[in-house]
Amino acid sequence: MYFRTVRARHLWAPLVLAIAADATALTYQQALDNALASAPSLEATSAAIAAARQLEIPAGALPDPQLSLGINNLPIEGADRFSTSTDMMTMRQIGIMQAFPNRAKRMARAAVARHELAEREQEQELARIEAQTNTATAWLMLYHLNLQQQILDQWEEENQMLAQTVAARLNANQGLVTESVLPRQEAALLEERRDLLVRDAHHARAQLQQWLGELANQPLSGVPPTWQLATEKTLVEALERHPALHIYEPRSKKLAAELDEARADKRPDWAVEMMYGQRRAPMAEDMISVKFTVDLPIFGARRQDPRIAAKLAQQDQLSAEREVQARELAAILSAELANYQQLERAWQRQKAVLLPLSEEKVQLATSAWRANRLPLSELMAARRERLDAQLRLRELAAERDLAAALLHLSFQAPQLSHPATQGAPAHE
Repeated sequence: MYFRTVRARHLWAPLVLAIAADATALTYQQALDNALASAPSLEATSAAIAAARQLEIPAGALPDPQLSLGINNLPIEGADRFSTSTDMMTMRQIGIMQAFPNRAKRMARAAVARHELAEREQEQELARIEAQTNTATAWLMLYHLNLQQQILDQWEEENQMLAQTVAARLNANQGLVTESVLPRQEAALLEERRDLLVRDAHHARAQLQQWLGELANQPLSGVPPTWQLATEKTLVEALERHPALHIYEPRSKKLAAELDEARADKRPDWAVEMMYGQRRAPMAEDMISVKFTVDLPIFGARRQDPRIAAKLAQQDQLSAEREVQARELAAILSAELANYQQLERAWQRQKAVLLPLSEEKVQLATSAWRANRLPLSELMAARRERLDAQLRLRELAAERDLAAALLHLSFQAPQLSHPATQGAPAHE
């Protein structure tokens, strides 16, 4: 009768082991630490920071000097054509030229590279938040799914005991013959709920693998932390320090440096070139020459001014985007706080009122059924209500923990450096 249920329990065995605390088990904090150490997205941002740091070195340097080689006044007609040793004017030349962009332009380029590096570092902070939040979500889902599985295990044992009681009552000519079907129906429903939990656990495990790789296959250990959340006022006041907003500071400075560079294009650059000329003709003397060149930015209306106007427009764009991000973060924070508060109240109500009432109803229904004053179908309905209440309590606990983790990791920890307190939360 119960072969399918027993088989499903064996399929679930690896997930049941997830709550065991052994040497290879994965705690909540270990999961977050490993996500920060090995997440591919963080490796990518680290490489971007290394690249930006290298590009900062040559950003404000002078261009490389240029070497020039050539022949001047080489005859191409007459008896001495293509000869470098007979014509008095023919010279073989070697020279070096150095360009000197104006100082304002070089300083602006160095500033662009410096703020580019700062922007990459802020992007890494955002990647850290994403890695921690997604890892915490997956770990917490697995943790609470394991607890829901334990509830189903207890119910399967109670279902088997009920089936034996019903069989004994029928052997004693008590009750209806159709009542023998009801425990089997309940067993099938329990198996169906288990299948849903297995599916959800696989989804959560896959998400955990995205951030931890093979480490995500380890069983879970320990309990979630107790998140000491700050007040709503404190979190709202600290929003300005959120990395998602703080990243606009280096972006704004980089854009200002690019604007300075565009304006510096209106100032002339210059270059100097020194040339040595060797003449091979008899009695001809070698020569040296020096040449200066200066840019003439006289078409600013069609060249430099449009670039300056574009950078000014981009500054307006960046300012508007920051305001959009600030309002979006404030809206998300407000919604998540309201969501957490509602879930906390719902969990308390489920624990203190609805679950005890469902248990009391089962007790009353069981006593009435044993006294032949209530049909088994109503007892089974009361049992289903209690199972729903127990699972709902676990679901609310999971949703509440996910909301608390999101608030802590996305809004509080990046700004206030207020760590969660490790310990057993109210998960009864």
